[in-house]
Amino acid sequence: MIIKNKMGKGHIEVIISFIVFIGFLVFLFVIFNPLNKPVNKNLTNIVFFNIGENITTNITSSSIRINDDVNIDGQGCFTIQESDLPSLVCVNPKKILAKNSSETIVASKVNNGININFGGQDKFYIIYCSEEITENENIETDCISLNRENFTIGMINTRNAWSEKKLEKFEEEYLSNYDTLKDKLIPEGNDFGFIISNLSGSVLFKGEKTIPKGVNVNANTIPVNLIDSNANIKSGTATIMIW
Repeated sequence: MIIKNKMGKGHIEVIISFIVFIGFLVFLFVIFNPLNKPVNKNLTNIVFFNIGENITTNITSSSIRINDDVNIDGQGCFTIQESDLPSLVCVNPKKILAKNSSETIVASKVNNGININFGGQDKFYIIYCSEEITENENIETDCISLNRENFTIGMINTRNAWSEKKLEKFEEEYLSNYDTLKDKLIPEGNDFGFIISNLSGSVLFKGEKTIPKGVNVNANTIPVNLIDSNANIKSGTATIMIW
């Protein structure tokens, strides 16, 4: 009987030792999960840069002020020559948008010169040129022609910003053709998501995939400038997520 008891105790000790060993292995697996790969924090900057390369656009603007001695009474619009604004550069065909001193959009179009509707008796205008903008072509006819001596040119300003039009297409491509898009932006074996928000925190564009449980996620929020089709440049943020 004594021998049997010793053998029984030996079996129990072996079983307990095995359970403790397995528990220790599980503990090590949880702490040092080999399946949970580390995320390169620099990848968020790489993806941010690559996205920007695809959706950044330029916008050039210049102000003009019609001289006080120019009579605009009864005139519906005016025309200036493109050669009089040589620094107003954008892609062809040129697309322009004009605003008066109240920042109200007035109809404008490039057609044998830059044609702009008068905003009442206003003599100050800002002309924007970019592929991003949508032209308002309800232009008057029989515009008064102004030469370089009839107006003063203000400062020419060129800025870069993330195009909202291109962001719409980028969001669509993320949802419909993610694998191809991913291959263009991030090294193989990684996934990404993005959220574009305004300064109030409202989400404007986003692309998000289901993130597997237990996977490391690195996120970085970076300030960006956004431009819409009315030549408005707004501040926002881009959050890039990598896993």
